Amino acid sequence: MKQVSFDPKFPRHSRIGLTGASCSGKSHLLQQLVDHNAQIFERGLDHIIVFYLRRNEDDFAKIARAISCEFHRGLRDLPEILERPKEFFLKQRVAFVFEDLQFKVFNSEAVGEVFSAHTHHLPLEASILISQSLYQKGAKYQTTINRNLSHAIFTRSMRTKCILPFVAKDLLPSNPSLLLEVFVEAMRRKHGKFPYLVANLEADEEEDVMFYSGLLPWEVKRIFLKDSTEGTKQQK
Repeated sequence: MKQVSFDPKFPRHSRIGLTGASCSGKSHLLQQLVDHNAQIFERGLDHIIVFYLRRNEDDFAKIARAISCEFHRGLRDLPEILERPKEFFLKQRVAFVFEDLQFKVFNSEAVGEVFSAHTHHLPLEASILISQSLYQKGAKYQTTINRNLSHAIFTRSMRTKCILPFVAKDLLPSNPSLLLEVFVEAMRRKHGKFPYLVANLEADEEEDVMFYSGLLPWEVKRIFLKDSTEGTKQQK
């Protein structure tokens, strides 16, 4: 079997879509990403800005205990935050989190800019979009956002499986059927309470790992190859 060099850390300027049905583990995984950010993000995180629809006091309190953060209901404050002095983003490693704003996100010009231009022009460590689905029929900026994601994380649910053929046309237009094939195989080999699949959408198809799981420090790193066989690498 071909030897694969694999580092699951998210690089700087990552644009991540985390998607799955309710109770499929999205909030749990977000909390783990925050708690272990130094091991999961290439440079770690110092500060996160969360845009939310409904405030979950317990979840937000856990995030606030783990890292410096601020919370904004809806997207009203986003344009003003994007106009903050560049020094705000240079003196600390900042990530944006869009928490289950659903249709609002995919119809927001400002969010579209975050996932296309601003992630590169502003020194953001990451932008994370959390949604029950990356497919919102008729949404103005859906294609812009999806085609600029660097990574997509799919949690295990029947709804995710049903939506994938539609999402894949945006995420992997050159081979949309591949995403569903690998997702089915990854969920068949499920691991942990909330199994998930990560798709590296900026991978060089010949050199880099495109599909994997095992982001968290204690998890076994699993690599899902194109022929739906699985390569594994134990966490040392």
